[in-house]
Amino acid sequence: MRYLAGFFFAVISVGFFSTISLSQQETAFYELDRSSDRTTGMVRDGALQVNVSDYIPDHEDGPAYRSNFDFELETSIAGRQRGHETIMLVEQYFSEEFWQELCQNKSIETPSFKVDHLAIENVTIGSGQFFEGCDKVLFYDIQTEGSSFLFSFFNSLTGYESKGLDDMKFTAYICDDVPAWGAAKLDITGKSRGFRFKLGFDYKP
Repeated sequence: MRYLAGFFFAVISVGFFSTISLSQQETAFYELDRSSDRTTGMVRDGALQVNVSDYIPDHEDGPAYRSNFDFELETSIAGRQRGHETIMLVEQYFSEEFWQELCQNKSIETPSFKVDHLAIENVTIGSGQFFEGCDKVLFYDIQTEGSSFLFSFFNSLTGYESKGLDDMKFTAYICDDVPAWGAAKLDITGKSRGFRFKLGFDYKP
C-alpha cells in the first residue's frame, strides 16, 4: 500500500499521525494529456495545480485540509479559461489507517467524497517517469466548496446552460513521492446535458 509519502515527509507531528501540521504547503503540478482516450477533443491544452493547504480542525464535517484544484484550460470553442475547485480532505486521508481500510474494504465514504480501491498498478507518466505499485482509486459523489469551475467549464463546451454537472468522477493513481493528493495520474470525467467530458492529467515533477 502506498501512503502519500511525499506528504508525510513534509509534515511535523506529535505522536504518530496526530496533530499533523504542514511545514509548507504541498503542491503538485500537472500537464494535460491530449490523447483522445483521456481528454475531450475540444480541449486543446491545459495545466492543473493541486494544493493542500489550510488545516481546519473545527470544520463542520470534522478536522480536514482544504485542497484547491487550480485549472488553466484552452478550448477550441471558449478559448482560455481559468478557475478552481475546492474539496475538503478529511484528516484521516493522510493516515496509514485510512489506506489500510480502503485496501481491505475496497470503499470508504467521507463527507466530501466516496472512494473505491480498484487495483494496484504500475504507471508511466508523460515525462517518462515510472511509478511502481500505485493504488488505482476512484473518487465519486464529490462535494465541492463554493461554485464549481468544472461545471461552468463543461457548460461552455456545450453552449447550453444546465442545472449541474452529473456523475463527476476522479480516477487517480496514488503513488509514492508525489505531493498533495499523491496522484501521478488523474483523470476527471463528467456529464452535462447528456454530453460526456474527460480531462486527463499527468504529474509534472
